[in-house]
Amino acid sequence: MKLSSSATKSAFQRITLPGYVPLYQSGTVNVCPCCGQRQWFIGRTMAECAFCDTALPISHGTDSGHARRFTVFPQAA
Repeated sequence: MKLSSSATKSAFQRITLPGYVPLYQSGTVNVCPCCGQRQWFIGRTMAECAFCDTALPISHGTDSGHARRFTVFPQAA
């Protein structure tokens, strides 16, 4: 299903704003900022549009690059 030209035009207007960074948000409907399609190839750090190959970084929410991913507990003696 293709989006209307007005929806694609408003998405393009947002992209041209200074400071706007499009991100792929997991758990929501993501529309490609270039072609308006909604099908994606998902990787570990990037999502790629299945139609026009536009790549977007994946938003990890509150996850930061310096956060601990696991905790090591000391062994009991």
